[in-house]
Amino acid sequence: MSRKNFHQDLETSPERGLGAILLTQFTGAFNDSAWKIIVKLLAIQALLTTLTQLDQSSIEERVQWQTFVISSAFTLPLMFFSLPSGFLADRFSKQRIMVWVKGFEALMMLAGFFLLLLSPHNVAFLTLILAFMGIHSAVFSPAKYGILPELLPKQSLTKGNARLELWTFVAIIAGTGGGGFLLQLSGGRPYLVALFLSLFSCVGFVASLKVPPVQAMRTSIDTGVLGLAWKNILRLPQLRMAVAANIVFWFLAALLDQNVLIYAKAVLRVSDAAAALPLTLFGVGIGLGSLLAERWSHGDIAPKLIAWGASLMGVCLLLTSLLSPELMILSALMILLGTGSGLASVPIQALIQWHAPADIRGAVISQSNFLTFGGVFLGGLLAWMLSKQGQAPGRIFLWAAFICASGWVYFKPSAYKRSP
Repeated sequence: MSRKNFHQDLETSPERGLGAILLTQFTGAFNDSAWKIIVKLLAIQALLTTLTQLDQSSIEERVQWQTFVISSAFTLPLMFFSLPSGFLADRFSKQRIMVWVKGFEALMMLAGFFLLLLSPHNVAFLTLILAFMGIHSAVFSPAKYGILPELLPKQSLTKGNARLELWTFVAIIAGTGGGGFLLQLSGGRPYLVALFLSLFSCVGFVASLKVPPVQAMRTSIDTGVLGLAWKNILRLPQLRMAVAANIVFWFLAALLDQNVLIYAKAVLRVSDAAAALPLTLFGVGIGLGSLLAERWSHGDIAPKLIAWGASLMGVCLLLTSLLSPELMILSALMILLGTGSGLASVPIQALIQWHAPADIRGAVISQSNFLTFGGVFLGGLLAWMLSKQGQAPGRIFLWAAFICASGWVYFKPSAYKRSP
């Protein structure tokens, strides 16, 4: 999608407020990704400087652990705040929640600026800011996904999700690649990067004000709604399949996010900017896959794309493990891997949104998020555990291929059922 088309979405799209939602999400995903990569790279730089006397296997294990701890600081708040965020998304206007969250994000980025200005090597406090960004994303998620069916008709839901996924991963591309590049460009003054992130978060806050207001779906906070949401996930086959697929997808994404960065830094020993390149191109592939999902869905939710995407992911992971590639080949494989991921993720989100009952949609999405972020945590934990057992990053890619193939076998029989 061109920049011109993006602005047309923002200003004149017949799908109400889609462009404002896209820009609001873009800024948040960009800042999440940029801050996460900045904290990881600063921590890895410090470790590689102090661990020069250890053998390669021990260095990789220590770096895996440090990266897992930082990732968990973002993931665990996402996981545990997902459940109460579902109450908020059903009790209050989802548009209002988006405005609140974007204001909080601006405050966190400003805090990050002052922290990097005054104490740039304090990884613990930098990680604390990342944890608050995890809370921000947890509260935002059921609002951004739950508002789409309230603003879009069914025939536009896949399109809306495809564009949301596309611009989310464009933001991840820009945040991951830009975070590493700007950190290197800052010349030892990372607070300049944080200043940029602070200003960019203000853009997202203004965009959130342009999202059309919607009514709250419930008049009170009812904790029993979580049990009702869980019963619906278990009762509805398509919803159950979509939630399970989402868990597997993000489990793999977390494992790869950690392993690819460590492969680039600890094995290939490339610069900060180059280390972010494979993950950046993975995001490019997800954006491409999201566009293909929109085109190939033909106005339907098209759950069969889940199996197609998983097949491509499995092949790319297997090749990455077998080839032990240098940076350029790794980057090319990451584009293809991302394409498969985009093909799978768009119909997964659309299935969850469409099959969740309207009055508890926020609660269903928050339940799904809780389980999904549990998968993210376990994905990072598995990467570290495999490394601790002496598994090199290349072998960890093989484990990921096996997990992906197992998921493909499970989802293939049900993926071709047409959604009602």
